[in-house]
Amino acid sequence: MPYPFRWFPARGERHAGRDSAPRLGFRAGTCVEALCGAALVAEEGAAAWLWPTCATC
Repeated sequence: MPYPFRWFPARGERHAGRDSAPRLGFRAGTCVEALCGAALVAEEGAAAWLWPTCATC
């Protein structure tokens, strides 16, 4: 069963969003509504997945 959200890196943290995303996740530059209520632009990069998790998401 899939999760009802997708993780994505933005603004130095990993956030979660419910927006529809491709199977491999949000591409860099995609605007995503995060569970914390912020509208963020997704980023990419191997190091981005090592960022801390947004406490509110």
